[in-house]
Amino acid sequence: MNFIKKLYKRTDWYPVYNFQDDGGHARSNILFAVIAQAVVGGFSAGIFYTGLLVGYGINIVNIGIISIIPSLANVCAIFSPFILERFKKLRPILTITRIIYYVFNILGITLLPELIKDENLRLAGLIVIVLVTNVINALFSSGYTTMHMGYITPDVRMKYFSTTSLVSTLVTYLVLILASFVTDSLEGQAQLNVIIILRYVAFAAALLDVYFLQKPKEPEYKKSGEKPKLINVFKLPFSNKKFILTMLIYGIYCYQANVPAAVTNTWWLESVNISYLYINVINFLYTFFIIFTTKYYSRMIARMGTFPMLALVLVLHVPTHIAHAFVTQNNYMWLLTAVRLSQHLLGVGLNFSVSNLMYINMPEADRTNYISFYVLVGNAFAFLGLTTGTSIVAAMGESAINVFGFALTSVPVTLILQSVLCILLPLLTLAILKYVKPEKEK
Repeated sequence: MNFIKKLYKRTDWYPVYNFQDDGGHARSNILFAVIAQAVVGGFSAGIFYTGLLVGYGINIVNIGIISIIPSLANVCAIFSPFILERFKKLRPILTITRIIYYVFNILGITLLPELIKDENLRLAGLIVIVLVTNVINALFSSGYTTMHMGYITPDVRMKYFSTTSLVSTLVTYLVLILASFVTDSLEGQAQLNVIIILRYVAFAAALLDVYFLQKPKEPEYKKSGEKPKLINVFKLPFSNKKFILTMLIYGIYCYQANVPAAVTNTWWLESVNISYLYINVINFLYTFFIIFTTKYYSRMIARMGTFPMLALVLVLHVPTHIAHAFVTQNNYMWLLTAVRLSQHLLGVGLNFSVSNLMYINMPEADRTNYISFYVLVGNAFAFLGLTTGTSIVAAMGESAINVFGFALTSVPVTLILQSVLCILLPLLTLAILKYVKPEKEK
C-alpha cells in the first residue's frame, strides 16, 4: 500500500486529488461525487430514461415535451441568489434540497407510471414531477458551484476538467454496457422491469452523491456588501461586457447543441432500430479519446485560447451532423460509427472549451449571481433549442423532405439545422473575439 501511495504522489494527479490540503481534499470528494453522478445519470437519464418512457407508450413528441421541461424549469435559477445569499452556510440547505430532488426525480418518476394507468393522467403526472423537481434543482444546485468553485483554481483547472470528464465517461459507460447486455436480451415488460431496477440502483448512487458533495470545507463567500436583490442576477452580469458577451456565445452554443437532443434517442431506438448495447459502446469509446487527446487539446487551448478553439471544433463538427442526418437502419453500423468517432475526436476540445466559458471572464465577487445567470442563459437557450427540435418533429409528423433522392424525416432535419448553426456561431465568436478575450487566458 505504501508503494502505491508513493507511486501516486509522483503522478500528475496528486496535486489535484489528495487528502493533504483543503483543495486536494475538496477536489477528491467532488471527484467521488462525479463518479456517483455518472451512475445516476447513466441509469436514470439518457437512453434508459427514453427507454422507460417508450416502454410506457409515450410517443416521440411527448417525450420531446418532457425533455424540454427541465430547461424551462431551470429558468428559475434567477431566484437562486435571492434565496441562497440569505444563508451564511450553504451546506445544510443544499443537502436537504438535493435529497428531495433525487427522491422525486428518480423514485417518483419510477413509481408514478405503475400507480397511474390512464395515459393522459400519467403524462400529466410525469410533467408535474419533472417540473417541480427541476425547479428545486434550479433554485439550489448552483450553490454547489459557488461552494466548490474556489477549489478549481487555474493551476489545476485543465487537469481537473480532463480527469472528471474521463472518470465520468468511463464509469457511465462501463455500467451501461453491462446493463445493455441484459436489456437487449429481453423484450416488452421484461425489458421495462430491468430499466426500473436500474433506476433503483441510480437512487442508491444518488445518496452517495449527496454525501460526497457536502464533504468539502465551505469557504468564506465574497460579496459586494449589497443586500440580496433579484435584479442583481441581471444587473451585475450586464455591467460586465466581457462576461455578458461570453454568455451570448455560451447561450447560442447551448441552443445548437439541443436542437436535436430531445428526439435523437427516440429516433435511434424506434426508427433506426439501434440496440442499447451499440449506443452505449459507441459512446463509451469517447473515454479513449479523452485519454489520448487531452494533453494535445490542453496545449492547443493554451496556445490558441478558448474562443478560437471553440470556433474551430464547431466548424469541424458540421460534416458530422450532416452525415448523421443520412443514417438509416441499413447503414448505421458504419456511418453512425464514423460520425460518432469523429465527434468524439472533436468533442474533447469542444467540451474543454465550453467548460472553460464559465470561468474565464467571471469576477471573484458575487459569484452566486454570475453563476445563476450562467445557469439561466444555458437553460433558456437549451429550452429554445429543445422546443425548436420538438416543434419540427411535431410539425413534420411522418412526412419527409426529398434531398437528392434521400427522404429526410423530421429528426434528420433538426441535425441539418444544427450543422448550419455550427457555422454561424464560429463566425459570431471570431467577430467579437477582441471584446471577450481575457487579459490572460486562465
